[in-house]
Amino acid sequence: MIYRKYPICKRIPKERTLKTARKQAWDAFSKWRRLKGCLESTGTKEFGRCFTCGMVKKFKDLQCGHFVPGRGNAVLFDEMGTQLQDVRCNIFKGGEQLLFRQNLVKLHGEAIVQMLELKRKITRKISIGEYDLIRQHYEKEYELLNAKYHI
Repeated sequence: MIYRKYPICKRIPKERTLKTARKQAWDAFSKWRRLKGCLESTGTKEFGRCFTCGMVKKFKDLQCGHFVPGRGNAVLFDEMGTQLQDVRCNIFKGGEQLLFRQNLVKLHGEAIVQMLELKRKITRKISIGEYDLIRQHYEKEYELLNAKYHI
């Protein structure tokens, strides 16, 4: 007979927190943005070109970089303010803000870039339900992109 020090208990599932919902929404958005960036820059799902330095890297080595730093939620899921970046540019070089801005102006124009810079100062509260909608939306967008390009 096996004696246990503690009785066997079933785990009671915890309620999802705002932090968990935000992370799940970010993961879905980032995965979609990286796939979209790879397809736009190289035409393949496996490789992508960094928006700031132009180096070609594997999908798993790329990140979703923000033009505007800060996490007031107003720019967190902004499709125009995020681009494909490698770890070196996004983390170790602080996002390469100057190069990012120059390339973003070429891509979207000065007015859009200035609007993104103003949005940085806005703090937006997002509920768990809204995070779930964001996650579902970008999971669906990812699947659509993946199905469209079976390269």
